[in-house]
Amino acid sequence: MKTKSQFIYVQPKTKVSKDIFDYEMNGLHSCKVLAKQEEKIFLQSIANDYIFWIKEENDKYWEVI
Repeated sequence: MKTKSQFIYVQPKTKVSKDIFDYEMNGLHSCKVLAKQEEKIFLQSIANDYIFWIKEENDKYWEVI
């Protein structure tokens, strides 16, 4: 049985994450959830150019919107 992919939307909080958002993620907020581990989420941008971990709450660089 194939499971449905889960997506979340992120927004940059710092200059560094804003640059990544603009240049690596093509300004697209949507990310595919690849894995969840304790309080972290492993994401892939829908542009498939950037893969990263974020904290579910209070991440320094990203906000879940």
